[in-house]
Formats: sequence, structure tokens, C-alpha cells
Amino acid sequence: MNENEPTVTTQHGTTGLPDHWMAFLGDALRTSDDFVIVGDGRDHHYIQARNTDGVYNLEYRDGSPQLHFCTEVSNQLVIADAIQQWLAGERGFVTEHAWERLTEWD
Repeated sequence: MNENEPTVTTQHGTTGLPDHWMAFLGDALRTSDDFVIVGDGRDHHYIQARNTDGVYNLEYRDGSPQLHFCTEVSNQLVIADAIQQWLAGERGFVTEHAWERLTEWD
């Protein structure tokens, strides 16, 4: 993998982008505390999801700590759509949810 290529990290390690996000997420987020982090090769730019007992925390960060947000979603289809949009540089998924800015790193 090249440094500037998107990567996917789960509790099992790091890999390239999957061909089918729903199948991948179904496996990667199967149990509580499972996670997926997708980075685009730039520092502090990522989107991630974590299974918290069947509810999913979805976060994205677009650089600085002031651009780090979190929301809760109820299904993996929403996560797959958000990841694909984020990787394409689109942010339509942002308007579809109520986001909370994370301030722990300010």
C-alpha cells in the first residue's frame, strides 16, 4: 500500500478498500466494540465507526481538532454510504445527521 492510498483498519489489522462495503462492514462490525477506521492518507483525515451494542458511533475528522464530529446511527447501510461519500470527497452525509463536535483534543 502506498502512503497516500486510502486504508481501512479494523481490530484485525489494516487492509485496502473492500469491493463490497456492506459485506465488509457486516463482518468488521459484527460484535460490540468492533471498529472500522478509513483514512485517505493524510494526517488527521478519517472516518470511523464503532459498534456499541448494536448502535454505531460514526465519526469523521477533516484535519484539525475543530473539524472532528460524531453521531449515532442505527445501521451499517448508513455507515457504508457515509464512508463512500467521504472517500469521494462528498459531504452529503453530513446534512443527514445531527453531529456533535468532539472537543477532547482542542
